Amino acid sequence: WAQRWVRDDLTAEENLDPDLLMWDIRRRVTSDGMPRDRRFVVRFHYAGVSANRRRYWLVFEKGDADLCVKDPGFEVDLYVSSDIRTMVKIWLGHEAMANALRENRLTLDGTPEDIKTFRKWYSLSGFAEAGSHPPARSLPCRPMSH
Repeated sequence: WAQRWVRDDLTAEENLDPDLLMWDIRRRVTSDGMPRDRRFVVRFHYAGVSANRRRYWLVFEKGDADLCVKDPGFEVDLYVSSDIRTMVKIWLGHEAMANALRENRLTLDGTPEDIKTFRKWYSLSGFAEAGSHPPARSLPCRPMSH
């Protein structure tokens, strides 16, 4: 319902929470294509948020993923950078990742293989399918008669 009727509210400045976004991303990632014989580290950097909430690390090891809010001290394999609103729009299905990459609002820095793998394990929100449809133009309400 929210994806269709109050979409702009979902990405309003006051609702952009990088902690919530990263926790949701962590819950939805798959280990598809991830190396199982070594640790794989992805660092996310979000512009437009307070300094203490700009960087996150996903550490994949033996088919499992951990979310770190402080640098775990491991070598980073892939860097993901974006402003927070763009990443939330991608996550919710409001915008295609390819579009944000093409317009340089999302950057992926790593080997070509690691960048390709990102698209395999990065799953969108469970509500993203609804987010890919055009938003509604007005709320589904009828005036009450007296």
